[in-house]
Amino acid sequence: MAVVAVGLCVAVPLTQAQLGPGLALSLNGSNQCISFPSETYFDGDFTIEAWVYARSFNSDSRVLDFARNNGSHNVALVLSSGTTGQPALIVSRSGSASTLTAPAALPLNQWVHLAATLSGSTGSIYINGQLVAPSSSMQSPQHGARSLNFVGRMSQGASGYANAIFDEVRIWHVARSPAEIQGAMYQRVNGTDANLVAYWRLDDGGSANTMDATPNSLNGTLINNPVWLLSEVPFVPDAITTGATAPA
Repeated sequence: MAVVAVGLCVAVPLTQAQLGPGLALSLNGSNQCISFPSETYFDGDFTIEAWVYARSFNSDSRVLDFARNNGSHNVALVLSSGTTGQPALIVSRSGSASTLTAPAALPLNQWVHLAATLSGSTGSIYINGQLVAPSSSMQSPQHGARSLNFVGRMSQGASGYANAIFDEVRIWHVARSPAEIQGAMYQRVNGTDANLVAYWRLDDGGSANTMDATPNSLNGTLINNPVWLLSEVPFVPDAITTGATAPA
């Protein structure tokens, strides 16, 4: 029987029947993260999505940071630029980096849907489905496998750890439209949806791994025992769709 924290502070045992839907993963901001296998996650246009619950803003903490084996050519969705709490999108290649930073900080201690897209040279950041930062000067990611891949920390060096809870992390091989982001953010999507590269529902309570819901089997390994929590993301219950609407 696994022990999962309920709310954000009280731990209770859950039966196996209760494990699965409705969980999220809490990282301590010190040494916990998720590691993912080598793969070509990014090749041209893309979308990164996640539900995040930030408790504080560690310097340059990450939602996701995937890089080549030399720590370069990375794609990163930043939870906090410095300690400002402003999310950012970073694409680096050949020693140069392009960065798009949102103009305002994320709220602390509440669930927020964060998404970033790249379409050609146009990067965009969305908070709760609303465009907050467009750009026309981003570079595209370099083609090829990336092997330093983390949720919750930087790919280069042991830093950038996120003091946050994460749920529903998705990577797409296409720049999702605002309508597509808004339409699916409150519900699960099908793991076999077109252009879905990786999809970590983070519903694997009691496990040291998190399973990829797509056929690509890009399963993650939990580092230093992050805590499984009952998720409070405002999902529409028991629904899987690509055309969801916000709960009333």
